[in-house]
Amino acid sequence: MTAKRHCVVVFLLASVCSCTSSDSLEYKYSRVKTGMTKDEVISILGKKDLTFTLKEEDIPRAPKVHGGVPAVKGEEALQWTRMSSPRLTIYVGFSEGKVVDKTLRKPSL
Repeated sequence: MTAKRHCVVVFLLASVCSCTSSDSLEYKYSRVKTGMTKDEVISILGKKDLTFTLKEEDIPRAPKVHGGVPAVKGEEALQWTRMSSPRLTIYVGFSEGKVVDKTLRKPSL
């Protein structure tokens, strides 16, 4: 294999690996399932980007134009925010200590 082809193959493999990295917050989000406990969710998503614990009345809502629905359902929610590019926010809603809903938000361009 020529050096040029070798570089292209390495680049393509690196691109694929970066999208599915187990360190990716998006990948970790996909592992969160309904019925998990808070401790299980925190063990998956980690404490590094955990930014808030929100009571039901404090969970962000969509603008009234979009129905004013909360970001997630539940008695309370945990919020993770990754500030680096691309920025994203994860909300996980809990009722009786178990996951009942989750949302991943990326800013629109």
